[in-house]
Amino acid sequence: MSQCLTVPATDHTLEDCHLMMYAHQLHLPMASGIVEFRKLNKKLGVNFDKMKTLLNKFSTITKKTEHITLQQFSDYLDLPVSDALYEVFYLYDRDGSNSIDFREYLIGLSLISEPANNDATIQMTFKLFDSENKGYISEPQLNQILHTAFDMHAVDIKNIFQQIDTDDSGHITFSEFKAYAQKKPELARLFLAYQTKTTREEDEAETETEDMTAQTISPIDTTSTSTSSNSIVIGPRTRLKGKIE
Repeated sequence: MSQCLTVPATDHTLEDCHLMMYAHQLHLPMASGIVEFRKLNKKLGVNFDKMKTLLNKFSTITKKTEHITLQQFSDYLDLPVSDALYEVFYLYDRDGSNSIDFREYLIGLSLISEPANNDATIQMTFKLFDSENKGYISEPQLNQILHTAFDMHAVDIKNIFQQIDTDDSGHITFSEFKAYAQKKPELARLFLAYQTKTTREEDEAETETEDMTAQTISPIDTTSTSTSSNSIVIGPRTRLKGKIE
């Protein structure tokens, strides 16, 4: 048919048309809904209803524009722009345009954030905050990690704490933390990056301590006809991207 009409053939389907119309309803540019539904559905397993849900979320982040900027990504996650946030943003930004369109957002969530946002990751992250193993996270504990990891101010951390602490109990339970993490799966990669950085720093500190301890202290006896003394000799210190065209 495309040859008869002398127009190029594309991999777009009726679902793409429906997504375009839904984008229009959300006051987004209609082109936002063009994602090559069949291809993404086959490779990512994302069905039409989930795409509509994510398109709605996308419109909230972009404030009804066609692309997510770094600042909008930062505002959505309630985190300041930092090296860690920058790295995650550019995992989504597949074409290096300094912005994320809806197709890139779909792929980023499916290949980068959601696989990392599993129960094991959430539990490890919760334990990272719950350093005293009390079964909950206090505001000072949240403050310590977020300030260290993202250089956040106390007032911004308090805002996040209040969002997670849905029952206003003054502390965050695991179920509250998990619900928040599932609501914003983009956070998973950030917390994993921080956890990896923390583990690496701890390993380096431990290695340095062992290295200093391993310095050889060897006594050498020197005997003379009149005296005997010991001399101490200290030895020497010994962009993940799933390929979807």
